[in-house]
Amino acid sequence: MKLLSYILTFSAFFIGRSQVGVNTSQFSDGVAFEVTGNGAEGVILTRSNIEDLDTEFPLPVGIEDGTLTFNTNTTTGLGYVWWDEPAHTWKFVDPFIGKKELYGNPVADNMAGDLNQDVSAGFKIPIFGNPEFENSNNLYEMVGASAVERRKNLRVNAKGRYRIAVTLGLEAQEDDDSIDDNLVEIKIQVTSNLGVISYPGADQHSSEMEDNRTGEDDDGAVSFVEILELEEGDVLSLVSYRANNSGNNIVWLNSDRPSSFYIIKIN
Repeated sequence: MKLLSYILTFSAFFIGRSQVGVNTSQFSDGVAFEVTGNGAEGVILTRSNIEDLDTEFPLPVGIEDGTLTFNTNTTTGLGYVWWDEPAHTWKFVDPFIGKKELYGNPVADNMAGDLNQDVSAGFKIPIFGNPEFENSNNLYEMVGASAVERRKNLRVNAKGRYRIAVTLGLEAQEDDDSIDDNLVEIKIQVTSNLGVISYPGADQHSSEMEDNRTGEDDDGAVSFVEILELEEGDVLSLVSYRANNSGNNIVWLNSDRPSSFYIIKIN
C-alpha cells in the first residue's frame, strides 16, 4: 500500500524491470533511478541540520555508509554531505564548498606603506580587502579596530589544516642609487586568541629589485604556497622585513601587478 501511495503521488512515475523513473519510461543503461525534466527544473533531496559532522544525528545511529543529505547548518558548512562509516564522519561531496576565499589587495603604492622596513616586528602588509569571491560561510573574518587594520588581519573561525597561496607584485622606488639591490623577506604571522605570535611557515624572499635603471621603478615579486595547521581564533597576517645586505629603498605593492591572498580549508 505504501508503494502504491508513492506511485499515485506522481503524474508520470514509471517502473520498468529493476529501474524507476520520473517523467520517463526510457531508462539509460546502468541506472536504477532516473528523473527527466524540461531543462528548467531541479531535484531537492533530503535536508538535515547537522550540528556535529562526527555524529549521525539528526539521522539515526547505524545509517549506511554513503547515505547522502543536504546539510543546512551554516556553522558546520552548507552543502551535500555523505556518511563515511569507516571514518565515522560526514564528508562534503565538494570537499572545498564553503571553505575558500580569495582576497585582492585594496591599496597599493604609497597607500600600502613601505614593505622594506628594518623593524623587528615586521611590517604588516594590507593584503585583505573585499573578497574577490566569498563562499566561506563566515569561516574567515577580517579583524581590527579600524578599516586600515582590518586590511592586515584575517581570523579563521575553525580549527583545521589550511592551504594558503600568496602572490605579491612589488616595486622599488627609484633614487638613482646604482648599487642598491632591494630584497624583502615575507612571513606568515599567526597570532593566537591568547596573543601568542608564531611564524609556522618558511621565510619567503622576493626577487631582487635592482636600482640600476635611472628614471624607472624596479619591479619584483614573491609567490609561495604554505599549508598550516591553525586553531580556532588564530589571526593571520603577512609581514615583510628588509632582507639582510639588501638596499634600503622604499618597496611598495605594485598597482600595475595586483597582489592576492588565497586561502582554503582542506580538512
